Parts: sequence; C-alpha cells; structure tokens
Amino acid sequence: KEWQPVKFDRTTKPGSPLDFSAHLDAPAGKHGRVIIDDNGHFILEKSGERIRFLGVNICSTSNYYDRKEAEEFADEIARIGYNSVRFHHFENDLLDPKAADSTTFNPAMLDKLQYLMYCLKKRGIYYTLDLYASRRLRPGDGIREWNSRQKTKLLFNIEPTALENWKTFVRKLLLAPNPYTWNVPEFMSKFAFSGRI
Repeated sequence: KEWQPVKFDRTTKPGSPLDFSAHLDAPAGKHGRVIIDDNGHFILEKSGERIRFLGVNICSTSNYYDRKEAEEFADEIARIGYNSVRFHHFENDLLDPKAADSTTFNPAMLDKLQYLMYCLKKRGIYYTLDLYASRRLRPGDGIREWNSRQKTKLLFNIEPTALENWKTFVRKLLLAPNPYTWNVPEFMSKFAFSGRI
C-alpha cells in the first residue's frame, strides 16, 4: 500500500529530473571537428575541451523516420543524455530498389537520413556512419569474382573492382550536400581552394 504504481511509456518528461538534454552543448560541431589529442582522447578542435561519447546504435529501417518521428527520436535521446548515434546497416535501405547497381540512392530515403542527421546535430548529438556493414552488391556493379551468395564485404579486401565500388558509394554519400545543415559560404571557404574535393 505504501508503493505508487509507475507507468513507463519509454519517454522522458521534458524538464523533469531525468531530462539531461541541458547538458548537451548544441549544436554539435559548433566548437569545430572532434579530433584526437596526443593522449588519444577525443577533444573539440577549437576549444581543446575533452569530449566523451555516450550513445545509441540504430540499425536498418530504424535509420529512416518521417519528419515528426525524427524530431521525436532526437528529442528523446537528447533527454536521455546521449550525445552520439551510430548509423549501422543503413546502406541497403538507402539504395534505389530499381537501380541495377548498389551505388544509386533512393532520393526519398537519402532525404530521411539527412533530416535525421539535422535533428541530431541541432540538439548537440554527434553521429557516425558505419560505411562498411551490409551493402549488397548487384549485377550492375560490374564486380569481378562476385556472385549473389558471397558476403559482399569479404570482396573489398581481395577484389579491386569491389574496393572501387565501395569508394564510389562512400564518396557519393559523404559528399552529398545535406540541404538541412549545409552552409554554402562556409563550405566554399573551407574547401574551394584546398584541392580536397
């Protein structure tokens, strides 16, 4: 009789003692890139302040939300106090199902992924992309030594055409401007004359 029932709906009430979102230094990246210091610790490039990551791993279709779900997801993990997300096994859902190759993206899925990245960034949550997980090669990729029964990522280390295919996929993904976070003048000032593109 002395105990009160607890109804848990897997959410954290904003402003409650369990809401840790105020401890995040939003937006992510405002102090520059995350780099590694001489002691092997993650630090913020501009301030030199050490940063530790506590986060969550999301897999497969969990990487793709509609706008409302993306906002809610980012809010919830910010309240939990997470400051990092790992995008894992996202590649196959990103691809155009009608394409003959495995490097052509479905624009709608890319938009969902980029919007989620934007939602995380504005709340102070960093993210990492697992670029070497489970993407399935297709006949249109023109990979020698490939058949549909093989583990795709085993080929990257032994077959040059597979490695080049992986590089193509990675370049297309990492160089795709995110319309929600991309600052054109800032981007141009960093890269236009550096020869890095």
